[in-house]
Amino acid sequence: MIRGFFWRVLLLFAAFLALAGFLVAAAAGDPFQPDTRALMIGAILAVIGAPLLAAATTLLAQRRLGRSVEGVSERIRAALEGGPTQLAGAGRTDEATATLFGAIDRLSREVEAARERHGAQAALLRRTIDGLRDGVVFLDRGQAIVIANRAAELMLGLGTLVGRRLVEVIRAPELATLVEAGEGQLELPARGLRPTMLIDCRRLDEGGSLLTLRDVGELRRLERVRRDFVANVSHELRTPVAAVKMNAETLLGGALEEAGARRGFLEAIERNAHRLESLLADLLDLSEVESGQRELRREAVAPAEVAREVIGALADEAQGQGVTIELAIDEAAVVLADRLALQQILHNLVENALRYGAKGGRVRVEASAVDGGLELRIVDDGPGIEPRHHDRIFERFYRVDPGRSRAAGGTGLGLSIVRNLCEAMDGSVGVRPNAPRGSVFWLWLPLA
Repeated sequence: MIRGFFWRVLLLFAAFLALAGFLVAAAAGDPFQPDTRALMIGAILAVIGAPLLAAATTLLAQRRLGRSVEGVSERIRAALEGGPTQLAGAGRTDEATATLFGAIDRLSREVEAARERHGAQAALLRRTIDGLRDGVVFLDRGQAIVIANRAAELMLGLGTLVGRRLVEVIRAPELATLVEAGEGQLELPARGLRPTMLIDCRRLDEGGSLLTLRDVGELRRLERVRRDFVANVSHELRTPVAAVKMNAETLLGGALEEAGARRGFLEAIERNAHRLESLLADLLDLSEVESGQRELRREAVAPAEVAREVIGALADEAQGQGVTIELAIDEAAVVLADRLALQQILHNLVENALRYGAKGGRVRVEASAVDGGLELRIVDDGPGIEPRHHDRIFERFYRVDPGRSRAAGGTGLGLSIVRNLCEAMDGSVGVRPNAPRGSVFWLWLPLA
């Protein structure tokens, strides 16, 4: 539009000059006189030359203006795309265009600095979110996932979550209701590979929602273990306490005067008091080991020497059961262990073999090198343990035969203490059948 207007003005200007020339020539007199002809020729040349000169000048200015506008456009486009704004030919500009270019360059540098700061903040936010143990999920207004950290992806076991809708990832109508409500918590039970999760929902000011996913499966398991432990301890304590109370009441009720019955009641009180003492001692030991309060001093220990001490301490009990204890451990074998802890482990295992093995049978304590360590084995020829009990026999208060265990004086905590002590010394423990009958309790410890 500007170019058409320019040419119209130019044509009007040329017509004005031509009219002015002819008017001058007409006023000068006869057009065929020499002076008049020169004047007319000059007027005609002026009419022809002036538009050409104006056109040339205008085209030159238009080209310079076009280059300036193109340069400005290229610099703005480069600034928006994050590229360099120092373009070729930038020095061949007028002062005004150079000033504009300088302003664009400064704006581009500021935009690039802002872009770098934004990128660094976004990367820091992403690293922070991915470093959280809890799952974090951001939802838009349509409950589509726009951000999800690594913990959430691992917890849900579905790979990439971004771009998927919440109902596709977690099929739980109550969760959709919670997100619509905007605030609250919801616990979803374990399903397939998905653990038990506690989900916290918060509505964002922008209209989306923030979900925090916490794996509470282990916490719930520990709560069940604690409840079972309290129930088992209460049950185990109730029996001897009730027996002591009953015998004491009987004595106070008149049996104290009967010499024949008095001794039996007193022996029952003593027996149950001893059971209470053993139970409380094992509870304290187990608590110290599990909580890490018991410090183990690992050093080079000869298991043959420790086993002889244990066998000597249990000699009277073995003689009373008619059981022969054999020792077959290389005297040169040395393991890395806490001496007192190893002594307690062997004492519990050998004592179990005496209590639950065959009357008049045989218990063998042996060892051999296995996988860079030493495997100690306590072998008995008793009735054995069914394979279905092998995985649970080291749990607290777990008994294969509850009635027989209590009659033998066991607290139900000895094997649990054995397992915890072995693991605290970087060892392991287990049980397997002994052919043709009996059981083999083994523990592995690293060589010193």
